[in-house]
Amino acid sequence: MRVGSKEHDDPIPLCYCFDFDEADVREEIVRTGESAIPQKISAMIKQGLCACETRNPSGACCLGEVTKTVTRLTCGGLSSDQVGAGARRAASPENIEEPKRRK
Repeated sequence: MRVGSKEHDDPIPLCYCFDFDEADVREEIVRTGESAIPQKISAMIKQGLCACETRNPSGACCLGEVTKTVTRLTCGGLSSDQVGAGARRAASPENIEEPKRRK
């Protein structure tokens, strides 16, 4: 099992319960300018869907580390290469969603 705090190459795990990694955060920041991943995790925790004590190698909730990672990457932690690669992935045809149509 890959342990996020010991990894330096993608995928760097952040959330073991809901399978978010650092690349997910980077791509969302590149695409939208921010990341809602901590809020998504928090909502799933409130629904009782997490199992941090068994899935996370540390045995603790990941939300603090996820929030620190989002802050680090939002506050200039992305290199121009990462932004460029993320923007290319975000704009690739398989990642563009069709607009939802109203009925």
